[in-house]
Amino acid sequence: MPFASVEVQPLPAAQGTTMVIAVRTTAPVTLDGRLFEQKVHFAEEGGVYYGLVGVHVFTEPGLYELELAAVDGEGQETVITTGVVVEAGRFYYERINVSGSRANLLDPATVARDRERFDAVRHTFTPERLWAMPFQRPCVGSISSYFGSHRSYNGGPYTSYHSGVDFRAPRGTPVYASAAGTVVLAEPTALWGNAVVIDHGWGVLTGYGHLSAIEAQVGQQVAPGDLIGKVGNTGLSTGAHLHWETWVGGNSVNGLQWLEEFCPWPEQLAIGG
Repeated sequence: MPFASVEVQPLPAAQGTTMVIAVRTTAPVTLDGRLFEQKVHFAEEGGVYYGLVGVHVFTEPGLYELELAAVDGEGQETVITTGVVVEAGRFYYERINVSGSRANLLDPATVARDRERFDAVRHTFTPERLWAMPFQRPCVGSISSYFGSHRSYNGGPYTSYHSGVDFRAPRGTPVYASAAGTVVLAEPTALWGNAVVIDHGWGVLTGYGHLSAIEAQVGQQVAPGDLIGKVGNTGLSTGAHLHWETWVGGNSVNGLQWLEEFCPWPEQLAIGG
């Protein structure tokens, strides 16, 4: 039996939050996991295998099965399962009115093209962890819209949700990288306007949208606090602000959780190169 211990925090996990799975084994293994019908990637550091899972906002509250499969040096596979509980999150409801030419951005074909572009990067898994907790706030300014708010556009049904956190700030306000990483997207898009996405490793990425200016380029290595853009009002936006989004394992999660030491394991890992 290669499994020595399995720890999952936090439990229960609320919709839209990040779960950390820490697995200790009796010998080196190749480890894979599955939860919410999605693959869980693991990376080893300090003798512990870590997997990060983003709980989707629309995941139904309840008990779910986490499956872990370990393959040892002789090719022997061992599979175990454990229960994971998801509880309901607490979210606001928002009505958004978009008029003029920007209303055209709600066209399903436009939405689909943008989704395809971001899908190409948000599922990235880089086995090297570049980030350290806590993340830094990406810009000055007050929060004007919280993650997970259920949204109605132009009087329609509340079928979408706010996938990031909005910071209200004047046009031209500097926008900074929340953590170390590699820029994987820096370009104009339809809904996000001018956008930057940073890969921080271990399936954690952050995105910065509606920028008036992009101050980063693809492939660039950034440190926490590096200038990457300036606040603007581009794309599907009703006023100058920064849309800041955090992805974990391909799912959008509440980035405000990452501004705190929400889990005891990552802060204990050795940082540096």
